[in-house]
Amino acid sequence: MSQVSIVSAGTAGAELVFKRPLAVLAWGLTFLVLYGLPAGLIWAGMLPNLMHMMAGGGRPPSPTDPALLAMTMQLQFANVLMLVGSFAARAVVYSAICRAVLEPEASRFGYVRFGMQEVWVGLVTIVGSILIGAAMLAGAIVIGIPTGIAAIALQKTATPGTWVLLIGAAVIALVAAVAWIGLRLSLAGPMSFAANQFRLFESWPLTRGKVWSLLGVGVVAVALMLVFELVFLLIAAIVGGGALFLAVAGGRFDPSSFGSNPAAVLQMFTPWLGLALAAGCFFIGAMSAVVVAPFARVYQLLTPTKADAQAAVFS
Repeated sequence: MSQVSIVSAGTAGAELVFKRPLAVLAWGLTFLVLYGLPAGLIWAGMLPNLMHMMAGGGRPPSPTDPALLAMTMQLQFANVLMLVGSFAARAVVYSAICRAVLEPEASRFGYVRFGMQEVWVGLVTIVGSILIGAAMLAGAIVIGIPTGIAAIALQKTATPGTWVLLIGAAVIALVAAVAWIGLRLSLAGPMSFAANQFRLFESWPLTRGKVWSLLGVGVVAVALMLVFELVFLLIAAIVGGGALFLAVAGGRFDPSSFGSNPAAVLQMFTPWLGLALAAGCFFIGAMSAVVVAPFARVYQLLTPTKADAQAAVFS
């Protein structure tokens, strides 16, 4: 079994961003189609009831107001649909990124597919999220009970610094325990994708003795995320501010006209809004790659290829 190269694995997402920019854009567009557009349509459908409630002059609506009841039902339905859309988008994009790392030759459609691999990845994501949530709850109980007992025992003698130390230690212990479990299960997604089957607890033996390496990979990925975010915000500020300055300086845009005719102002900035949408999609795809690709690369490093397996058998 190979060792994990922290730098090689941690920078796998950034490597995809620079080598496969069109695929990265496709991943962001996938999020837009599967999650962003449905969410926008849902909120657009709720707009009439929202406007009706706002027309009340700031007075709280009656609990029996039909518009309030309708909006409450719509919100509940919208939450379910948006949750489903979120998991679907994550499963498809996660699988596409795994495909880019593990099956680089399957590059059609930006590595995006809609098949059983995506279903298994989505299922393992849901079950894994539930398990992590359960682990957090169990950890809070296990750590909270002795912390509470200690707090009762020290309530007369403890100083504010003691309370901070006690609570801080409990929180750190809980976060560390949940992070450890998350790292041990972090290869479940790539494993499920590669096997085209449900693989969750199979990640546990594969990551034995690799937690510190996986933590290092995660730290590198988070650092790259921060760098990408700063670069994106800087470019957005320069381009957006420059476009607004040129529009105002050229007399094509009067900021005071936005209140009287917002539609005309938005129409004037439509090309820039389209550019902003494309940039936003690329940014979402890039962030997804930076987070997902490192663990797909770790799985690739820890899993022998067919050639390696044959060499081991005949050696």
